[in-house]
Amino acid sequence: MNQRGVSLLKTFEGFEGMPYKDAVGKLTIGYGMLLPLTEQEASLLLLERVKPYEEAVKTLVRVPLNENQLAALTSFTYNVGIGNFKKSTLIRLLNDGEYESVPKQLARWNKAGGRVLNGLIKRRAQEAFLWNTSI
Repeated sequence: MNQRGVSLLKTFEGFEGMPYKDAVGKLTIGYGMLLPLTEQEASLLLLERVKPYEEAVKTLVRVPLNENQLAALTSFTYNVGIGNFKKSTLIRLLNDGEYESVPKQLARWNKAGGRVLNGLIKRRAQEAFLWNTSI
């Protein structure tokens, strides 16, 4: 995960030093974690927690990706989960070589708890922007 991807994750996961309930009622802290943390501790933990998601993207995607594309998909997968990424239309189209379909597919994932959330709309737009940003 490159620094731009980490920055994207931090922006949309949001840092909270004290527990709060997220949009679907899950108790959350740091960058989606359940421990009392400083922001620096949460940043380090985030880098560790994102590794399996990045590895899943590397394993599941069968076409070449640049660093920004990998970071965008890792951010997306961190948010929606590996299982959802694995069964998504996005991964199927991408593996068929349809790189240009990724931004539109990202935008489809804008709901949590059955509700469209502005935060997810913005996150997906930034993931799509990162996807389209050359190195």
